[in-house]
Amino acid sequence: MNKTEFIEAVAEKADISKAEAQRTVNAMLDVITETLASGDRIVLTGFGSFEVRETKKRQGVNPRTKQKIVIPASKRPSFSAGASLKQATAYAGTGGPPGDLMTSPSIHRGDPIIRPRIPKSSEKPESDSQPKPSSEKPEGDPRPKRPNKPIN
Repeated sequence: MNKTEFIEAVAEKADISKAEAQRTVNAMLDVITETLASGDRIVLTGFGSFEVRETKKRQGVNPRTKQKIVIPASKRPSFSAGASLKQATAYAGTGGPPGDLMTSPSIHRGDPIIRPRIPKSSEKPESDSQPKPSSEKPEGDPRPKRPNKPIN
């Protein structure tokens, strides 16, 4: 999803015009940028946190000349996903757990999300306790075995 598609999705979800959504998204990005530039951290509970991380000076190698170089210390923006965002994306494309995580109000309140029950390895699934249908193939390969011949 690019920025234009994101603005359209925000406009639809918030039931506002695209122009209002664009101003809102741009204002949000400006606030995040300004806050990080000032060295502060932004924490959006359940969603994640934005912060500036410092990298130390380190040795590197120029791939063209193979000479050792010193890579200076720097600062870079960083995002760490929160628990609710991690939980919501853990099931992306898999059909997910029971219920719709993204529309669940618990995500926005920060309440814990109920995880699906995973059976213990000692428990037998119910499908194994039922008798197998008789139409299954018998064990073993019914085709005759060919003798191993060397390939010339």
